[in-house]
Amino acid sequence: MADAGIIELPIYPNKDSKQGSLTRAIEDKTRTLEASTLTAAVDETPPREYPGGTKLWLAFLALIFCLLLGGLDGNIIAVAVPSITDNFHTIADVGWYATAYRLTTCTLQFTFGKLYKLHSTKWTFISSQAVFLIGSVLCAAATSSSMFVVGRAVTGIGVAGGTAGFWNLLMHLVAPAKRPVFGSIFGAVEVLASLIAPPLGGVITQYLTWRWCFWISLPLGCCALIAMVFLLPEVSTYNANERPGLKATLQQLDLIGTTLLSGSLTVFFLALNWAGVTYAWSSARIIALLAVSGVLLVVLGVHQSLQKAEGILPWRVIRDRNVAAAIIFSIGLVSSLTILEYYAPAYFQAVHGYTAARSGYMMLPSLIGTLIGLAVQGPGTSFFGYYTPFMVCSAILTPVATGLMTTWGQYTTLAPLICYFGLLGFAAGVGFQCPQNSIQTALSKEDVPLGLALVLFAQSFGPALFTSVSQIVFTNRLSADLQSTLPGANVTAIEALGLTEIRKQFSDGMLDSVVSAYGRSITASWYVALALACLCIIGALGTEWKSVKKDKK
Repeated sequence: MADAGIIELPIYPNKDSKQGSLTRAIEDKTRTLEASTLTAAVDETPPREYPGGTKLWLAFLALIFCLLLGGLDGNIIAVAVPSITDNFHTIADVGWYATAYRLTTCTLQFTFGKLYKLHSTKWTFISSQAVFLIGSVLCAAATSSSMFVVGRAVTGIGVAGGTAGFWNLLMHLVAPAKRPVFGSIFGAVEVLASLIAPPLGGVITQYLTWRWCFWISLPLGCCALIAMVFLLPEVSTYNANERPGLKATLQQLDLIGTTLLSGSLTVFFLALNWAGVTYAWSSARIIALLAVSGVLLVVLGVHQSLQKAEGILPWRVIRDRNVAAAIIFSIGLVSSLTILEYYAPAYFQAVHGYTAARSGYMMLPSLIGTLIGLAVQGPGTSFFGYYTPFMVCSAILTPVATGLMTTWGQYTTLAPLICYFGLLGFAAGVGFQCPQNSIQTALSKEDVPLGLALVLFAQSFGPALFTSVSQIVFTNRLSADLQSTLPGANVTAIEALGLTEIRKQFSDGMLDSVVSAYGRSITASWYVALALACLCIIGALGTEWKSVKKDKK
């Protein structure tokens, strides 16, 4: 047997090829030893240490406090929308209440993604929560529908920083194999807040005023800010002495690209919300808006090609298979769920005549189903190691539940309302956080913030776009149905009524026709959600099967 460390060379019978064979053998053995040395060096690298015990749970306590606040704000508005339309005497801006919120949330995802990469995660997160509170004050004090829309836009800025902060903090605090569990805890807390929000919003709206749905954020928000200052850990991608200055930060943020993206999307959504409602699709105003949006988008593309790695749209990350699949899945799932849940309270109040409080209670089946789905997906992913099966399950169940909900009508009994809505919540909960798990598992540590920004952008842009589309479908179908079922009636005056005022303005015979028209119009908007739900299967099947238990070296 050869001594350790000595290279054994083979003896070849052919003398003419002996020298070449010896050389090749030496080269092969050298490469083998070099590979062994590199492997040993990697194996000897100490694993990354994550905080644990009291430090970890105190940090999570601060984040959970913020999640409670965000869960209340995101779900309480749906119940308040009918009363808001009564207050401002318009339903034309209903789509903008969600669109403005989603628009700022999605356009600023890339900006906050880079801020979290360049600067303190703690203080960036706290600043975003302060902006969120300012938006809540604007909504609560709104004197017009336009002011309320502005307040929702400012709130969306705070949400953009908050959602990016949650997942970036999770990456610093928890090991990869445990992230699905802690991510499901985030989701469960948000759903629990969502369980409280609809009935709370219904009671507040019915016995106080819808404005208190937003004033209530102030005391909770102040407590959350204080908690974050003392409990949130100081984490950052760079050390304090390595962080870029103001000039370098502005260059990295690509403010020109952000402005072009925001301008293009804003003009595009203006056209979507006005077309067919305020102005005809063929009007010069709508055509001009669409043209301006397209030009800004082209200019953005040229700008990004010149900026390359410093642009706001990381093409290198977008081309990754798992990122593209996560974007498709997120757009389909979150957009369909948003449309269904956004119009559900209006359906319950306008079609079935429920009070604001009761319509809030009717949101519970969906929220409870989501909670159960999250409880299955998070621990299930950590136990089995794979998140893709849960995405496939969600992609199958979501279209089924959405299709069942489109069968609702004016005389649908309580059991289908509860069961179908609960199935929708479970389907969404099983798959909702899988795209984030995919990004954190499939990408390198350096690319994770950019990948998360893309997924969060999709989860905001999709609902912003398709809520506007569903609003167009709703208003156009409502106008057509009212004109056909009530010939000679003042359709414009009927549409100007709030969703709850219609039952006070019409007699039984005419009321039945108006209610049926509202029901068919809401169902028509849900067909948009059904098409989006079917999109989920493409994203689910395009995702690689990667295990969260295998740490990347």
